Amino acid sequence: MNTPRITSLFAISLLALTLTACSGPRALHMVEASGDRAMDRSQYQLAAEEYAEIVDRRPSRWDAHVKLARALLKLDRPLEAREHLEVAYSQRPNNEEVVELLATAMLESGDIASLTRELRDRAETSGAVSDWVRLGIFLLRAGDLDASETALLTAAQLDRGRTIQPQMGLARLYGRAGDETKALNRLRMALYIEPENPEIQQAIRSYGQIPGPTFSIPPVERSGV
Repeated sequence: MNTPRITSLFAISLLALTLTACSGPRALHMVEASGDRAMDRSQYQLAAEEYAEIVDRRPSRWDAHVKLARALLKLDRPLEAREHLEVAYSQRPNNEEVVELLATAMLESGDIASLTRELRDRAETSGAVSDWVRLGIFLLRAGDLDASETALLTAAQLDRGRTIQPQMGLARLYGRAGDETKALNRLRMALYIEPENPEIQQAIRSYGQIPGPTFSIPPVERSGV
């Protein structure tokens, strides 16, 4: 028996098996980690490719669809992003991140009608302040100031002056419309709710005012509460 020859053939076979194993698909956790690193480094094309592999191999993973959509939005590909977000939305309709990203994809792809219909139906069904604020903010981003005001005022009325989100939304709206008085009044109301909030204080200073304790005023929606 030629022992060296047998040993040599065994080593070659082992090497071939090792190379075959190494050429197989990467573990999904490795693919995902690579995609996450790419996103952190603003390497959005690479991130999209990595997340797309996860979606191809595990199409039921709604979170992978979300990650892929985020990368696609960064690449200015909102139509493709929307397809993946609709898959995620079908599985997680109450996930706030999914709702926000889907609305963003609709807005950036120019489908304002679907955006408005989806967010309005959601707000009317839930009656939640956050849903009315979201509708108002996205309508503002879409350039529909009148509809935005209606949605944000609805949010403020439902909220009854308890949180700053409706007030800040209205301040942003009036600021964009060029109505400094109304914008500042809403900031004063927000300051009443959260007097130590640095975002509110900075916004007030941007109008040349000092956000001191006496500058705040109660939200008008608190009357009668």
